[in-house]
Amino acid sequence: MIASPIVCDKKQGSLLESLQISVCKLFNIGKLRMLIIISLSLVRGLIPGIQVFLIGLLIDAAANSYSFQYVLNSSFYLGGTIISAYLFDNLIIYLSDSITIDLSKDVDFDIVDKLCNLEVQQFETEETYDLIQRADNSTGLHIFGLFDSIRSTIQSGITIFSITLVIWSWNPFVAIMLIVAPVPSAIATLKIQTMAYTIDYNRASDRRVVSYYRSLLMSDSARKEIILFKYADILRERYSVLQKEFQFQDLKIAKYNFTIAGSLGFISIIAIIVAIVLGARSTLESGNVGALAGYISASTSIGPLMLAALVGFMGLHQHLLYISNWVAFLKLNPKTPKSGDIPYKGSDPASIEFRNVSFTYPGTSYKVLNNISFKLEAGKTTALVGLNGAGKTTIIKLLLRFYEPTSGAIFLDGRDISEYSRDTLYQHFSALFQDFVKYDRSLADNVLFTSSSDDRDVDRILKTLSMVGLKYLANLLPYGLDTMLGRRFENGQQLSIGQWQRLAMARALYKSPSLLILDEPTASVDAISENSIFDAMSQLSRNMTTVIVAHRFTTIAHSDKIIVIKDGTVHAIGSHTELLEQSEFYRKIFYAQVHYHDY
Repeated sequence: MIASPIVCDKKQGSLLESLQISVCKLFNIGKLRMLIIISLSLVRGLIPGIQVFLIGLLIDAAANSYSFQYVLNSSFYLGGTIISAYLFDNLIIYLSDSITIDLSKDVDFDIVDKLCNLEVQQFETEETYDLIQRADNSTGLHIFGLFDSIRSTIQSGITIFSITLVIWSWNPFVAIMLIVAPVPSAIATLKIQTMAYTIDYNRASDRRVVSYYRSLLMSDSARKEIILFKYADILRERYSVLQKEFQFQDLKIAKYNFTIAGSLGFISIIAIIVAIVLGARSTLESGNVGALAGYISASTSIGPLMLAALVGFMGLHQHLLYISNWVAFLKLNPKTPKSGDIPYKGSDPASIEFRNVSFTYPGTSYKVLNNISFKLEAGKTTALVGLNGAGKTTIIKLLLRFYEPTSGAIFLDGRDISEYSRDTLYQHFSALFQDFVKYDRSLADNVLFTSSSDDRDVDRILKTLSMVGLKYLANLLPYGLDTMLGRRFENGQQLSIGQWQRLAMARALYKSPSLLILDEPTASVDAISENSIFDAMSQLSRNMTTVIVAHRFTTIAHSDKIIVIKDGTVHAIGSHTELLEQSEFYRKIFYAQVHYHDY
């Protein structure tokens, strides 16, 4: 019978919560393996004490000319402990590695799952990027490190106890000295760990900047500007400044390690030497040569063991700090707009109404939209026109349910859009964004991602490519629809920016949506391609409502109605001819563009 997973509550706080989630994660992934490791560690912890005792017997036997059989038996027992320790150590390492591998994979999937569930608005804040930077894949190592610190501390404690018990029977004072000696070194190690974590935590933002500079230097799309505007030296300089700051911080830790930590470590070494001297003196007094060998053996092992136990115990805090970064990211609540239970069927073109809608971005006080009202008629094409920053893109974000209006409401087919299930809305809404994505995947994947090529509707993909004038790529590219696009991967074929935009348009059209939003849909295409796209769309327009955000009047001319947005308000609504007659602001925009193209 398979045990049910432990339910991990992620709604508590700080390090205690991190500890709880780590324990849950560990037990869900490797409960049996952990129990085996613990059992092996308990037995393994006793072996060094037994070895010290056997070494003393063996040396004493040799010094006092005991029988060969006695020496042979003692050697046999000592060899048995050495082999046992070797086997136990290797088995513990194997089981530890297997748990760590599983943890790393699981933590990585946790991060990916969380990224999949974040909202658009969360990627518009620096906080989210810092949390992502800190919640890296090493969390799995820290979760196991938490368990391993406890395990190694217990094992070291048992070992120290067993060795100390043997040494105590010979000389209690030497035993105390050997236990106390590593304490200064442990304090220094803890300080270094704390410094390293603090520096790593505070570096998150700067590390993102460094990664960004590197990504620019590796980007094929940025390469042209880097060469033309001679940005390479500037990027190198800025990259170098940050890296030198990182280097200075790392050297600061190294300096501390050499000076303060080195001094404390030296104190520990002196204490161990004193313990050996005292042990040697005790041996001279007692004549027990085996005890001297035991003192020397214990002095070389109990110091590192004591240090490992203290550092392991104090390292629990460090592991929890790193794990808490991952927990903080998992606790990042998606700021999801309202989503109702009513399924949106989308069988007919969508009818949209903005009614007294105002909007202010979270964390700001400026009203981007101020009490706007307008209608988008079903099956018609409406253009949103206005200067940059007027609020056009914000209208699109609200319409696509990326944000909730601050006040007012948006109606879809006569019902408040928030009453519909967002998942069903996205089955029938589609968009071409101004900052469209160029997926470095196959031509087919750029139209529709599928789990495998067997799931593709090839005829529909080719038909959609034909709508945007790209069907010829399926025949031109070396592997047809399976041809990798972009330059990142092997045999990748690069497209022009206009081809990429038309490919993004194909992705938007593939759904046959009831609502299609086009944000600067022809910014990167030539006039002939623009006409072919809109000719294809005109055949579909009766089955969908289209919203166009554009500055080019050749694009706007394809609209049935134009809504002019100015300073977050609806300035005017009408056809192109009507607006030329009624709106001075619209005329100014239009003639500015016409005048420009006349030249």
